[in-house]
Amino acid sequence: MAGKSKRDRETSRDVERNRIFIAALSTEVDQQRASHLARNSSLTTRASILVASASILTGLQIRDDLSSWFYITVFMSAAAAALGVIVLLPRMGDEVSIASTETEYWGQPETVAIRNFMHHKLSILKKDEKSLRWRRLVLLLGFTLLALAILTAALNLSDIPGLEDWNPHG
Repeated sequence: MAGKSKRDRETSRDVERNRIFIAALSTEVDQQRASHLARNSSLTTRASILVASASILTGLQIRDDLSSWFYITVFMSAAAAALGVIVLLPRMGDEVSIASTETEYWGQPETVAIRNFMHHKLSILKKDEKSLRWRRLVLLLGFTLLALAILTAALNLSDIPGLEDWNPHG
């Protein structure tokens, strides 16, 4: 301890004094990571439903005459399915590396190691949350396209007089 500055000694004492608080914060980070995993799983399930629904909708577009509504429906449902597939792509975020974490924190005092490890997990969680927000927006756009595709499918399959002559492109 002779080689440490006064500030380092005070910081070490502060960290040791707040041992219970640091342990509680670490537990909270673990709970937030578990919540993130549950939300990620739910997002994956919804993306699978989007892909399946959009695929079924495209397959239901059976008609002898191919109107503009048919092409619009197929395009929107295919785009919705593609967005669902994008959400289903494996995430590329970091994971806690057991070997490097052990090496990095092994010689540190217990409370300091717990605190540093907590900050490491928190930085991974922040990146994962950012990714989840983007994936959620992509999924929302996919379901919006699916809803519009269902609307155009209804128009395509309906027998409203004069509708088949209407050209949405002018």
